[in-house]
Amino acid sequence: MVSDKTPLFVETDEAGNVTSFAEFVSGTDVIPQELGGTGATSVSGLGSSILVGELATAVSGAAQLATGFIFNPGTGSITPEPGMTTIDITGKSLILNALTIKDSSFTVNGTQCPVPLPFGYAQCDSAGTDSTDEQNFGLGATITNIVSNTDDITWDDTNKYFVVAKAGTYELLANLVVDAGAQNEILTVIAKVNGVAKLTIAPRVYGSVGPVERTFQCVLTATAGQNVSLTLQMGGTKTIHLDEGSTYRIGRLK
Repeated sequence: MVSDKTPLFVETDEAGNVTSFAEFVSGTDVIPQELGGTGATSVSGLGSSILVGELATAVSGAAQLATGFIFNPGTGSITPEPGMTTIDITGKSLILNALTIKDSSFTVNGTQCPVPLPFGYAQCDSAGTDSTDEQNFGLGATITNIVSNTDDITWDDTNKYFVVAKAGTYELLANLVVDAGAQNEILTVIAKVNGVAKLTIAPRVYGSVGPVERTFQCVLTATAGQNVSLTLQMGGTKTIHLDEGSTYRIGRLK
């Protein structure tokens, strides 16, 4: 009759060379699921690397996946090990599926990109004031404005322009409902940063069939604290104003 024997397991180095034999200790050593065992129910202190295959369904406790990483299966979080503030994977590839970012901002290629990207929106809720002078969007009109976050973009209702808090590349979009009465003339629309023209368009307005809609779009750069305005003028002698429903939007691209 053959009696029960304590099984042995073989330890090998990274090259696959046998380094030692040891007795299988129940409750401490495990047989992987792929070899017919139950798999591990907890893991810790795995050193510099780990190859994760099938584990038992009830893995508990925090596991050190690699030097600098701690994985907690209870919460699904991966955090730096105690004493570290960052996880450096420079030169490595990180592949993620269904990634969820819960922080209010994150860094991409060294550029701070809030999510959602900052934007500002202004609309005329009433007709503006007639003027022959160059006028900022919404002169004399009641303005409703919406901004994503005042830490990024604000609307200055006194001067009728947006102020950006951070340097970046911005896109301007505007739909202008221009009332020129019965006057026909070239309408000059200019995007400016701190009063310096960045793009000018000059569509013609036929006042006899107005008010008319004109659109404007451009991309420009601005630095922290600069204002971004949209101005209009018609020939320098013709009176015009923006009607209710005119809109002006600024959005940060990067």
